[in-house]
Amino acid sequence: MVFVKITVKNMISVTQNYKETNTTYKTALSVLLLLLASEVYVPIGVVPITLQTFIVFLLGLNLDKCSAINTGLLFVTIKLMALPFWACPSFGYIIGIGFSIPAMCYLRQLTHNNVINCLAGYLVTNSIGSVWLYCYLHNWMLVWQYGLEPFILIEAFKSVVAIYMSKSLTKRDNN
Repeated sequence: MVFVKITVKNMISVTQNYKETNTTYKTALSVLLLLLASEVYVPIGVVPITLQTFIVFLLGLNLDKCSAINTGLLFVTIKLMALPFWACPSFGYIIGIGFSIPAMCYLRQLTHNNVINCLAGYLVTNSIGSVWLYCYLHNWMLVWQYGLEPFILIEAFKSVVAIYMSKSLTKRDNN
């Protein structure tokens, strides 16, 4: 006869291993979504319209902090290995994405307001992206014209869709 000894210590260990595995899967799936979204773009000038910011909003509204930090770091690392970043005017936006997902997750715990979270994600991504674009263009008016102005309404639309989808996902998970 075999007896299984179940202790609190064993249960905690199993739970921690599950959380680590779950975080790994979330991170891998999140990075995959970001990489795929970066391939869907509309070239409109120096900075293209992509689905990356939509995925950033969605991830920032739904990931836990650990998965968000891992996703940001891994995404930026992969992009660093794949791009000649010094020659790419939109690379600053990629760095901004790496910071905006964890920032949104952290802020979500403080505010519980999805609109503020998406606005923060937008500001983080575009602040870093604009500084990098300025280093490329050397003119703040051109940065506004090519890197910010064309995207304001598009990003607002993406954030509204992401908020709606996030609420739908949360309702489904709670049922």
